[in-house]
Amino acid sequence: MKNEKRSISRADVANLCVASLTVGGPEESVSFDCITRPVADGQSVPSAEEALAAFLKVGQTANYAL
Repeated sequence: MKNEKRSISRADVANLCVASLTVGGPEESVSFDCITRPVADGQSVPSAEEALAAFLKVGQTANYAL
């Protein structure tokens, strides 16, 4: 990843953890990485639930094998 800032606030992590418990269902078994990006002026930011639901809908996977 080419992001210079490699941190995310505790509050954002907490919101993402709660969203992971409430979005989807028991059949969902996924892992994901989360990063932070600067937000442009006037750009709306989706809630953790909206972002996670969109991620699950895409069904994107990654190969972590080296």
